Amino acid sequence: MSLPKVRTHKNYQEFVKEQLAPGKIEIPIIFRNVFIKLFHLDLSPVSLILKNRYSHQGPSARDPQDMLRSLLAMTLLGVTFIDEWVVLFRSFPSFTIISGFLPD
Repeated sequence: MSLPKVRTHKNYQEFVKEQLAPGKIEIPIIFRNVFIKLFHLDLSPVSLILKNRYSHQGPSARDPQDMLRSLLAMTLLGVTFIDEWVVLFRSFPSFTIISGFLPD
């Protein structure tokens, strides 16, 4: 897999603001602290650290910042099993968005 096109932290924040605009998807109140932490956490260095770990062949991988952000969300929410996280991830589109992915 080749390294995907990565975005800046500012672009990530703009994406989240756009996706969570009033009238769209809302963040459940009990999860707001996690969202605030992830929104302000700049993971830009992750792409630089991992770029030599990616192959230059095959389809593009997912942005490593988004993947790490999703793992951090899972951890901050106290979820210890990936299967459980997948259920929550699919049940709350806001988790998808704060991770950096489109809700669909």
